[in-house]
Amino acid sequence: MKHIEYVAYFKHIAEDLKALGHNDQEPKFISFDMWDLENAMKGIHKFPTLGLEAITSQLTGSYNNLRDHQLGAFYIVDRVLDKGNSQEKDEAISRCKEIGWKVISYIINDVHRFQGQSFVLQGFNTSSVKAEKIGPIPINNTLYGYRFTFMINQAAPTTFDASDWHTAERYTV
Repeated sequence: MKHIEYVAYFKHIAEDLKALGHNDQEPKFISFDMWDLENAMKGIHKFPTLGLEAITSQLTGSYNNLRDHQLGAFYIVDRVLDKGNSQEKDEAISRCKEIGWKVISYIINDVHRFQGQSFVLQGFNTSSVKAEKIGPIPINNTLYGYRFTFMINQAAPTTFDASDWHTAERYTV
């Protein structure tokens, strides 16, 4: 799967889901590397928001059947203005979990809708989905929510093409 397609898919979800309503005037979507969450969050001023982690991959299988096992993750976070107010915090956390499950249901619906067709999350494993409470996120200690993780199992894009190399004649069998 191409990273750009993965990001575009989740950005569309953030735009289409009424509970988020991402748009250019009120951004509620970020894509970030796990180590750069603080910088990514600087442009977000409206909540709740969807944060998409860059996907990680692990190559498995044998030479003629390589698979790309990918771990995806997204966050739904909301701002809690009074951290001492447990009801406000619990409501925000509950709202985030509910929105996260809506995102997962959208993905599952697409998996079935595009079955047998090319689809960015083809190989999505529903039994791999996990949700864990997060927060306070140490950016400003006012963000709470849920992190959802999932696995995608796709054919690995490892077909060798000698024309990709300057010394193609060396690699031709």
